[in-house]
Amino acid sequence: MKIIIIEDDPFLGEMISKYLQKNKYQTEWVTSGNNALENIYSNYYDLCLLDIMLPEMNGQELLREIRQLHSMPIIMMTALSDEQNHLLALKNSADDYLVKPFSMKILLAHIETALRRTGLLENSISLNGITIFPKTQELLWAENKYFLNKKEFELLMVFFQNPNQIISKESILIKIWGYDFDGNEGIIHATMNKLRGKLPLHFIKTVKGVGYKLGDSYEE
Repeated sequence: MKIIIIEDDPFLGEMISKYLQKNKYQTEWVTSGNNALENIYSNYYDLCLLDIMLPEMNGQELLREIRQLHSMPIIMMTALSDEQNHLLALKNSADDYLVKPFSMKILLAHIETALRRTGLLENSISLNGITIFPKTQELLWAENKYFLNKKEFELLMVFFQNPNQIISKESILIKIWGYDFDGNEGIIHATMNKLRGKLPLHFIKTVKGVGYKLGDSYEE
């Protein structure tokens, strides 16, 4: 799993990055709000660690921008322990708020808790008769078992994590392929068709002119 670390303190940023890598996570560390936003436009991440006091764009502003693009867990890391910043972060849809200084073990526990809520740390996740296995990217339904490639898995996870929402094509393109992707919506249709070939009929429904959503029921 890939974590973006947005932290302008060089000592802390490097320490967090190395510690998470030792614990089998991929990391990307950036030191400013503008660079972070560029990376999030262009790449897919499973979780974000976000400092509040950043150059160019503070963490609260950046949090609002990220939430327009991504539903990944976001953990705020800050020396600001006042109630106002804490409440503002939660209002802007942060998942957690961690006050510095903290130990690396505590940070890892918060990360694992946040990822567990998404299902990514579970051995399996089930929804509407479908079971997926994040560690092996396999899918199981009605005794049919399929292997999902990276993009198919990421696409299916978007629906599992937002089961009651209509997901727009633009949102899917940004979440899975990045803001700077040079292609067009055809890549979504191609990937969706491959994914649907491994799913029951009507499991993912098309919402004309908007995007897609999970169906209320399906036919085998």
